[in-house]
Amino acid sequence: MKKCLSLIFLLMIVTPVQARWVVINSAAKQGEAHYFDPQTLQKNDQFRKIWILSSYDEKQKGGYHAIKSLYEFDCSHGKA
Repeated sequence: MKKCLSLIFLLMIVTPVQARWVVINSAAKQGEAHYFDPQTLQKNDQFRKIWILSSYDEKQKGGYHAIKSLYEFDCSHGKA
Protein backbone atom coordinates (compact mmCIF):
# COMPACT_ATOMS: atom_id res chain seq x y z
CA MET A 1 0.00 0.00 0.00
CA LYS A 2 2.84 2.36 0.87
CA LYS A 3 4.48 1.75 -2.53
CA CYS A 4 1.20 2.41 -4.29
CA LEU A 5 0.70 5.72 -2.49
CA SER A 6 4.29 6.74 -3.25
CA LEU A 7 3.79 5.96 -6.92
CA ILE A 8 0.55 7.95 -7.06
CA PHE A 9 2.26 10.89 -5.37
CA LEU A 10 5.16 10.80 -7.82
CA LEU A 11 2.83 10.66 -10.80
CA MET A 12 0.98 13.72 -9.51
CA ILE A 13 4.11 15.89 -9.26
CA VAL A 14 5.86 14.76 -12.45
CA THR A 15 5.56 17.28 -15.25
CA PRO A 16 5.95 16.22 -18.85
CA VAL A 17 8.95 17.52 -20.77
CA GLN A 18 8.69 18.11 -24.48
CA ALA A 19 11.17 19.37 -27.01
CA ARG A 20 10.17 22.44 -28.98
CA TRP A 21 11.44 21.51 -32.40
CA VAL A 22 11.99 24.43 -34.79
CA VAL A 23 12.00 23.79 -38.53
CA ILE A 24 15.38 24.41 -40.18
CA ASN A 25 14.57 24.02 -43.85
CA SER A 26 11.31 22.43 -44.86
CA ALA A 27 12.18 22.72 -48.56
CA ALA A 28 15.52 20.87 -48.38
CA LYS A 29 14.27 17.94 -50.45
CA GLN A 30 10.81 16.71 -51.28
CA GLY A 31 9.64 14.33 -48.56
CA GLU A 32 12.04 15.35 -45.80
CA ALA A 33 12.15 17.98 -43.10
CA HIS A 34 14.78 18.97 -40.55
CA TYR A 35 14.30 20.52 -37.12
CA PHE A 36 16.42 21.61 -34.16
CA ASP A 37 15.66 21.90 -30.46
CA PRO A 38 17.00 25.25 -29.19
CA GLN A 39 16.81 24.03 -25.58
CA THR A 40 19.57 21.49 -26.30
CA LEU A 41 22.18 24.05 -27.41
CA GLN A 42 25.48 23.48 -25.61
CA LYS A 43 28.28 26.05 -25.80
CA ASN A 44 31.95 25.21 -25.28
CA ASP A 45 34.39 27.93 -26.40
CA GLN A 46 34.02 28.20 -30.19
CA PHE A 47 32.08 24.92 -30.41
CA ARG A 48 28.32 24.48 -30.31
CA LYS A 49 26.38 21.22 -30.05
CA ILE A 50 22.70 20.83 -30.84
CA TRP A 51 20.25 18.01 -31.53
CA ILE A 52 18.80 17.81 -35.04
CA LEU A 53 15.69 15.81 -35.93
CA SER A 54 15.40 14.66 -39.54
CA SER A 55 12.02 13.37 -40.66
CA TYR A 56 11.36 11.45 -43.88
CA ASP A 57 8.10 10.58 -45.65
CA GLU A 58 9.55 7.31 -46.95
CA LYS A 59 11.31 4.63 -44.93
CA GLN A 60 15.10 4.99 -45.11
CA LYS A 61 17.68 2.22 -45.63
CA GLY A 62 17.96 1.62 -41.88
CA GLY A 63 14.19 1.13 -41.61
CA TYR A 64 13.42 4.46 -39.95
CA HIS A 65 11.25 7.46 -40.84
CA ALA A 66 13.00 9.86 -38.47
CA ILE A 67 16.41 10.12 -36.88
CA LYS A 68 17.79 12.34 -34.13
CA SER A 69 21.46 13.33 -34.40
CA LEU A 70 23.83 15.41 -32.31
CA TYR A 71 25.71 17.95 -34.42
CA GLU A 72 28.83 19.79 -33.37
CA PHE A 73 29.69 23.10 -35.02
CA ASP A 74 33.03 24.88 -34.99
CA CYS A 75 31.94 28.51 -35.14
CA SER A 76 35.45 29.93 -35.56
CA HIS A 77 36.06 27.90 -38.73
CA GLY A 78 32.48 27.65 -40.01
CA LYS A 79 32.50 23.83 -39.95
CA ALA A 80 29.97 21.24 -38.83
